[in-house]
Amino acid sequence: MLDALRESGIRPVVWSDWRAIEAAEAALGVSLGRRSVKLHDWAGLLAAAHGGA
Repeated sequence: MLDALRESGIRPVVWSDWRAIEAAEAALGVSLGRRSVKLHDWAGLLAAAHGGA
């Protein structure tokens, strides 16, 4: 199924990408003196997932 998505030009978010999102949210929280801050917009989530954050 993932191969079919990729062939269609869609870049799925896999488990390692979800872990990258969690790490980006934790880093944002630390920078704000908090535990974790959730990313709320698609652009931010995808950037974190795919190495752009």
